[in-house]
Amino acid sequence: MKREDIEQIVSEEQARGLGNVAANTNAPVYEVVAGNIGFVYDGQDRREAEETFWRYAGASKNRRGRVAGEQVTLFEDGEPIREWAGDYGE
Repeated sequence: MKREDIEQIVSEEQARGLGNVAANTNAPVYEVVAGNIGFVYDGQDRREAEETFWRYAGASKNRRGRVAGEQVTLFEDGEPIREWAGDYGE
């Protein structure tokens, strides 16, 4: 892969909020962590972060897929703002 190709991919990821460098450094950064999966969202779009949180929390609650029964947490600038504790089959 050529350097130009790599730079293009990184640029596209940053524009979509997927890279480590924020597209707008003044906007908050949202992250969603889903149990044993890890980070499932990292970006600056709160609505997308909320939708991702609820999708994974619903799957956890309904015991579907790899996230079944697992904890799901939404962070804003590193601080938890919403959390589904999970039930781990208890």
